[in-house]
Amino acid sequence: MQPVIRHIVGQLSARTPPSLIDGDLWRLKHHFYGPYLTTGCLSGPALFIGGRSGLPALLVATGDPGQPVFVVERDSALRQAIAYSARQAGLDNVRLHVAVQDCIDTVRESGSTLGLLCVEWDEFSADRLAELAGLFRIEYLIGEFEETQANPLWVHRLSRESARRFHWRNATTALPMPGRSWSGPDVSVVVPAYGVENHLDQCLESLVGQTLENLEIIVVDDGAKDRSGQIADDWARRDARVKVIHQPNAGCAAARSNGLKAATGMFVGFVDGDDWVDAPMLQALAESAARFNSDIAQCGYRHCYDSDGTWADEREHFALTRKIGDGNGLIAHPGDLIAWRPTIWRRLYRRDFLTGHGIDFPHAIRRFDDLPFHFMTLALAERLSVVNACYYNYRQQRLGQDIGVDDERLNVHFPIFCLLKDFVRQHHTRDLEEKLFMTQLASHQWATSVIQPDWLKDYRRAAKYDLFEDPIALTADELLGFARRHGWIKGRWASAIKRQFGSGKEAWLTVKDYAR
Repeated sequence: MQPVIRHIVGQLSARTPPSLIDGDLWRLKHHFYGPYLTTGCLSGPALFIGGRSGLPALLVATGDPGQPVFVVERDSALRQAIAYSARQAGLDNVRLHVAVQDCIDTVRESGSTLGLLCVEWDEFSADRLAELAGLFRIEYLIGEFEETQANPLWVHRLSRESARRFHWRNATTALPMPGRSWSGPDVSVVVPAYGVENHLDQCLESLVGQTLENLEIIVVDDGAKDRSGQIADDWARRDARVKVIHQPNAGCAAARSNGLKAATGMFVGFVDGDDWVDAPMLQALAESAARFNSDIAQCGYRHCYDSDGTWADEREHFALTRKIGDGNGLIAHPGDLIAWRPTIWRRLYRRDFLTGHGIDFPHAIRRFDDLPFHFMTLALAERLSVVNACYYNYRQQRLGQDIGVDDERLNVHFPIFCLLKDFVRQHHTRDLEEKLFMTQLASHQWATSVIQPDWLKDYRRAAKYDLFEDPIALTADELLGFARRHGWIKGRWASAIKRQFGSGKEAWLTVKDYAR
């Protein structure tokens, strides 16, 4: 226990309930309020709505004796105990009140800034919080709430718009909800557009019709030769939330990257211009990300077939989740999803998570750029939350889709895996290397099943080098054994590639920089 805390505890009134003292000591030890009770030198007075044992308020009063500390406590016995404790500690800057309204005018006499606002769970009121946020600029906002009292996304939005820093505890999930000042929308959606004039209207209509209204939609016209750019401009004239970037053709990765640079939202998502989303998707994902303090939130998706209008839900990730809190509360370990197909478009990402780790789309990669983005984000994310519903509509059988490529353009896998091997070397663990190997194995196995015969032989040779002759830390035999443990089909295919005559390096060298 820090000496200052020990000193204050020694001055607490004998009438202070021991359970409250023990509870407040536990809170301080476990950073319940974040780091903001001991900052010192506040820019304005502190206001505690709910006094508890008085320890948090007295700690702030001790650290910043030049600022008044207002404590609102309805319970007369607790109020008297806190007043006695303040006198015992020699703190004349502590002011006790029965109700918030009783002290607002007095607080405003000190200026328009609250140095600290702490709201306890049993005193939380969404209306009161909104009122205080409208009256004061808040330096630090801390406290606890339940989801029956307020929507976590609403609390997150109000906090980042009114406070320089905040640290809530969501009592429903028992997880922290920290953040900082942010004036942008809840969500930015980046839509790369090239050759999708027949589908872009449906895509953008589904986005402007979201139940979440606090969003921006960034359409990146990648030098489209059809009417995609014009359609995007039409939508921008009709809805101020739609912004359009026109760029010379540079590929989907460059389009997504430039859209990401232009984004101002707290969270960012990527929707392909030929797909569409259900109305609740962005609201559900943003709420999930806020309530679980997750770096990534994802939902399910469905394959939608143009040929006959049928569709099929994909729920492959739900078996990997575990329940937390109440309601639709599911989280998964991000690394468990790395080996699954890259589906970046049914996710929201915390934007400061992406920028903090320098995660972007590699401009030189002209197709399958979602694969490295998928791998890097899931490798570095601390928490991924899951919405158990299929909201994203993934169009199938459109001419020009990357998934329809069956020629030398599949060689783009090799520069992708060069990039990812460098990433794994930088963040190396055995588990991450094994996940990269399984990603390589799945990609090469799929490519050899669809590539035209004229290109198959060279692709297999290059795949041999990529899988077994260009190691990071594990040996070829260790990697082969790992493949066999994950199924006899994968093991048999990997063994056949490894047994190929000669080295695959020459074939790999001819394709390792392929970026068309």
